[in-house]
Amino acid sequence: MGIENTPLAKGGVETLIVLAFMALNLAGSERVGKAEFFIVLIKLTILCVFVVLGLSSVNPDWVKPQLDSVHLQQTLNGTAVFFLAYMGFGLVTNASEHMKDPQRNVPKAIYLSIFIVSVVYVFVSVVAVGNLSIPDMVKAEDFALAEAAKPFLGH
Repeated sequence: MGIENTPLAKGGVETLIVLAFMALNLAGSERVGKAEFFIVLIKLTILCVFVVLGLSSVNPDWVKPQLDSVHLQQTLNGTAVFFLAYMGFGLVTNASEHMKDPQRNVPKAIYLSIFIVSVVYVFVSVVAVGNLSIPDMVKAEDFALAEAAKPFLGH
């Protein structure tokens, strides 16, 4: 964006972002819902581009399942994290008063959401783990997907 990376500039940008979302929130729930739809659409588009471009450069040895006791324990740990992440799907019920036929549509919305998120999680994980070794992923921390994208998107 052409802004020098200083603490003051960082704080200013963060403040502007918070103020923008606060103004959006004050504009009402209908506008928040529309904005949220487009924000999620943008995020899903980015993840789909990541998956489509990244599948061709996956290292099969890095995504091959290992069924020893250590890896099974790590899989169970990962499952627990996913379970906690999926608990948020209960929030769909908060919108039930605005839905037509909530008795029928709330369960559909929850199941469809869980299915879509599961597919996205699995494909993003395969591309990330298949393009970046686990030690490098841990080292990259919050930028793991950006590091995993380097083999197929460059620097």
